[in-house]
Amino acid sequence: MTGMNEKAGPKISIVIANYNYGRYLRQCIDSCLSQTYPPHEIIVVDDGSTDDSRIILKEYESHPLVKLILQDNQGQEAALQGGFDLCSGDWVLGLDSDDFYFPDCLETVADVVDRDYVLVYFKAQTVDADGRKHGSTVPSGTLLCDDKIKELWITKGHHHSFPPQSFNCYACEWLRSHRIHPHEVICMKNGFSCDRYMQLQAVISGKVKGLNRVLGAYRLHNLGDNTQKRINLQALRMAVLSHDLAVAHLKKKADLPTKSLHPSFQLDHFYWFHRMLSLVTDTSRHTHPKDTRWTLLQANLASESKCIGQHNLAEKIINYIKLLLLFVLPEGLFFQIYLFRPIYRTKKWFKKCSVNNRKISV
Repeated sequence: MTGMNEKAGPKISIVIANYNYGRYLRQCIDSCLSQTYPPHEIIVVDDGSTDDSRIILKEYESHPLVKLILQDNQGQEAALQGGFDLCSGDWVLGLDSDDFYFPDCLETVADVVDRDYVLVYFKAQTVDADGRKHGSTVPSGTLLCDDKIKELWITKGHHHSFPPQSFNCYACEWLRSHRIHPHEVICMKNGFSCDRYMQLQAVISGKVKGLNRVLGAYRLHNLGDNTQKRINLQALRMAVLSHDLAVAHLKKKADLPTKSLHPSFQLDHFYWFHRMLSLVTDTSRHTHPKDTRWTLLQANLASESKCIGQHNLAEKIINYIKLLLLFVLPEGLFFQIYLFRPIYRTKKWFKKCSVNNRKISV
């Protein structure tokens, strides 16, 4: 990308979005300041926090690398976009304030960023609310690069997982012409996160590079409990519609020829599972009237088989069992079993027996 100084190396900015995460804020900022390859700038956007975050930020207001933006609460997307708009580096990382980077993160990224790419992304170690590590990384599979992703996504309908927002490094020149969200319905509160939308834009409009290194920590406050966002069926259905709108908008924006797209382009196994859960729980309020259990079972099975490196054999077997139960159980019954979380409780017990709970620090 233009603007790089080949002698000094690429200038990497970091935008930290914070809302009421004072508990983790020092660790987050300090992890950026302790990099073996110094950041060009650290822009901290506090999005109307009501805890002690702003008291903590005063400790950094005189630091030459740190720029503070204090605003009223507008949401994560607005906080990140505001920080991105102020960046003066060549590349930028959008870091959630409850996550943090390992000391060699920026040095490793700086060695691989290239003017041909718009996005370089990498893995992270999962940790709990207290910083104890778990035996998993996000994403769990092998990270792919541009040509392979486009081939699998567009022509074959495969799904490839990207990491959460904190572990994606974007070219600032590309980012200046691509907003986080083009429409208020496509937003995190409706179930389609800004990192997901930006990643899809990057793959469609430029070249991306997957770096198979664990360079940071991703905090899961309720490890394994993914049911909270699905308990509210109205929210679940809004997430499905938001996904439909986002993918349709991306196709139109990128002017992708429909004939070259696989019908399941970027409709992953989570999407199909949510859609089937909606139908089986309350058919009268389902978002897609033409859906049947049989058609959605087929779509779920096909999506699961095309999930790249996301599930191991045990997880695949569990998912197939869930799909079978969704297919055969009476309307509403599966949802009651699902809320009881038998699979989550079993997995939690196994993890408690086998996981190394060593606490990770910067």
